[in-house]
Amino acid sequence: MTKHTTPERGAILRHLFKLNLIAAVSLGVFAGFVVWIGASVFLYNQDVDTLRARILLISELGISGFEDRGAAEQAARDVVARLRRKGEWHLAIAFPDGVLIGDVEAAEADGRFEERHEVVAARRKGEGVSRRYSADNGKTMLYLARRMSDDEGGAVIRVAVPVANLEGLSRSDALLLFGFAAILAAIILATSYTSAAKAIGPVADIEEGLRTLGAGGQMKRLALLQEAPHMNLLVTALNAAADRLDEKIASLESERAFSSMILASIPSGIVALDDDLRVTTCNAAAARLLGFEGAGGAPDKRRAIENLELVDMLYRASGSDEAVAATVRLGAAGRTLVDAIATPMHDRAGRRTGLLLLLADTTRLRKLETVRQEFVGNVAHELRTPVTSILGFTELLARTAPEDVQARTKYAAIVIRQARQMDAIVNDLLLLASLEGNDERLMEDLEPTSIAALIAAARELCHQRLEQNGAEVVVDCPARLEAVVHPGLVEQAIANLVDNAAKYGLTERSKRIEVSVADLGGIVEIRVTDHGNGIPEEHLDRMFERFYRVDRGRAREQGGSGLGLAIVKHIAQIHGGGATVESRRGDRTTFTLRLPLRRPATPG
Repeated sequence: MTKHTTPERGAILRHLFKLNLIAAVSLGVFAGFVVWIGASVFLYNQDVDTLRARILLISELGISGFEDRGAAEQAARDVVARLRRKGEWHLAIAFPDGVLIGDVEAAEADGRFEERHEVVAARRKGEGVSRRYSADNGKTMLYLARRMSDDEGGAVIRVAVPVANLEGLSRSDALLLFGFAAILAAIILATSYTSAAKAIGPVADIEEGLRTLGAGGQMKRLALLQEAPHMNLLVTALNAAADRLDEKIASLESERAFSSMILASIPSGIVALDDDLRVTTCNAAAARLLGFEGAGGAPDKRRAIENLELVDMLYRASGSDEAVAATVRLGAAGRTLVDAIATPMHDRAGRRTGLLLLLADTTRLRKLETVRQEFVGNVAHELRTPVTSILGFTELLARTAPEDVQARTKYAAIVIRQARQMDAIVNDLLLLASLEGNDERLMEDLEPTSIAALIAAARELCHQRLEQNGAEVVVDCPARLEAVVHPGLVEQAIANLVDNAAKYGLTERSKRIEVSVADLGGIVEIRVTDHGNGIPEEHLDRMFERFYRVDRGRAREQGGSGLGLAIVKHIAQIHGGGATVESRRGDRTTFTLRLPLRRPATPG
């Protein structure tokens, strides 16, 4: 057993000792009172018996049996005189005619003697006892009266003794009794303290275990008690209850962890609010959307929803039994579009307990939808021009006379040129779709390839455009530089950059196109520079967008699809690289293609 020195155990010990002290004192007082009452009754009865013996003694002295009244009275006076000489006797003899002989109080001399309680009882029953204070004697007296014959009209003898000595004797006996009671109480207290000290250990352990359980902790299991076997049933029951409670807590913790994992894994925001629209629970997605992220990114549930659109929707939902939906803008600049649904929550009894707010971030979907709509519009716009031209000139060709060979040749040439333009757009669209949807398959076709050979092949693809525009291509590339790339795609990217420079980067001042290659330590950098008029700065950030053109009119004259630079960007990204553009107005423009020299790491 452990030492009982903790404050809790000391407090329990003091409490038990105080209870035992109160019980012991109360028991002692009650026992003393009972003994006092018993002793008083015993002494009273003993005094009455003494008075009876005295009356018998008086009878033996010869005051009864006289037929002569005068002789009887004289005998009574003789007895009274004799007894007065022997001690403190108070004797009175009352004859039927009212003659009183002996010690009669002043209040009784005028005829009240017969009214005394003891005398009245003696006349009726043969004997009477009374206890009262006597003013003549200045003491409390015990009176016993007895009728001397069976006739109610016979003489009555009354004997009285003071009770002062008897009361003094009772007080001494009471002191003795109370002393005994005090010793008994001390023994009880000592025994109680010892038993309490032995029992306080198990009680304190049980109290500590229950306090731990109440605080939500795990209770230490209690050992069976050798010194307090009567508490083993309680200890066993507590241990069993602790086992069941631990199992329940473990189950609840597991369920809570599982629920938290599910909430954290859901990409949509989930917020639970009480009837006062205070946040009670929210997952990480909701915290991110509402700006509730605290330290370490954990949701801070103390925050209040401040978005006015959401607050208005929640107030509408709080006054309705139906779900309320709305599209709101979140974030500092309102750039995040969210589809929000607020629906009432109810418990199993059907009582309303608050609101459940669901938040779905649709910003990316809406952007993709916008891009898709713009893409479809751009494709339709780009195809409309050649289709319209083909239809128009085909109709003209059909209406032209067969003998007008020159016109028919002209119209046919325009139709062919527009058809080729449309074919280029379709081919580029198919290539772009292939690049976007077959990244993994294309990665399987990577192989070590000479960069110089790729540039030469790209230059050959652009030969017609270069020769037609009188462009001069200057290449600066290490002969032995190789990179692990998809040869066909990289050739297409370089060709698109050279063709783009030949279409838009040549002027009367300079028709020179420079292709330079540098090894930057794991990265190969291919730069295509023209010395044309440059690109305005406001257009640079959008140069790799689909169908984006700086000068739409000139682009259509040159026959471009508007997808060449977008294809370059996707080819670079597939290889794990990138594409950029730099331009100085009125001087030069440089497009840079960066590719890793070795096979890029495959995700996962």
